[in-house]
Amino acid sequence: MVARVGDFGLAKFVAQPEHPNQNKSTVSFNRSTTVSRKESIAAVFGLRVVDDQEKYLGLPTVLGHSKKSLTNIVREKLRKKLLGWRGLLLSKAGREVLIKAIAQSIPIYAMSIFKLPAKVCDELRSLVSRFWVGTNNGNKKIPWVAWSKMCLPKCKGRMVFRDFRKFNMALLGKHAWRLMTDNECLLSRVMRGKYYPDTSFLDAELGRKPSYS
Repeated sequence: MVARVGDFGLAKFVAQPEHPNQNKSTVSFNRSTTVSRKESIAAVFGLRVVDDQEKYLGLPTVLGHSKKSLTNIVREKLRKKLLGWRGLLLSKAGREVLIKAIAQSIPIYAMSIFKLPAKVCDELRSLVSRFWVGTNNGNKKIPWVAWSKMCLPKCKGRMVFRDFRKFNMALLGKHAWRLMTDNECLLSRVMRGKYYPDTSFLDAELGRKPSYS
């Protein structure tokens, strides 16, 4: 677990275990946090204080107002993986297995924390779609069926590929349900204390300078 803390408490949790592993967990603070507050928060959680964490599970822990660093990492991971498979002699069944078992799993962690821009989700879909269609002498083959139809269930004669936009919202919906049903978990207490201390989750507003996560 990594956490970044500001003057108003825990500003962002990238992961929220109920009992942080002290050997694997660290905490960092922004510049305006006082020394006494740093010491008190670190003592409560029993975490080691570091100046900054560059990445956690492959993602940047501090984004600021720009989402480019996050989206570029997710997009490049998927692109490199698909490029590595392009030289393999794969049947359609082989391509299906690689897409469903590996390619579609690459952005899961990012999608479970961040709402990726629609443009990025469309770019991820395009990468997977091009790999599925394949090439002929270096030229892209014609996709005879729209990707939206390829995402339909097998009972409708389709491939059940993931729609990245809908999948992203489904993963975030799991967190929303947890916030509404488990008021005592660490994630719920942190979010409630920062964003909606006097109201419910459904009635909460974004507030001033909310965390991207």
